[in-house]
Amino acid sequence: LNKRAKEPFNKKEEPKKVKGDTLSTESSTLFVAGLAWACDGDMLRGEFEHLSGFQTARVVTDRDSGKSRGFGYVEFDSIE
Repeated sequence: LNKRAKEPFNKKEEPKKVKGDTLSTESSTLFVAGLAWACDGDMLRGEFEHLSGFQTARVVTDRDSGKSRGFGYVEFDSIE
């Protein structure tokens, strides 16, 4: 029986590269995943609008059904 202990994740370590991975440029847009299916743009906006530099928030919806796809974007006026 092989019981290897998992190493704790160290944020300072460089993540392992996967074929095709590239480093993204910094952006003032935050990708938000794992949203509840009932979450709409107003709900997402309500969670972030109190933060300094908030611009807008939107939930991505299915083109045909109009239902949430479970993720969205929040935009700020700067990367800070």
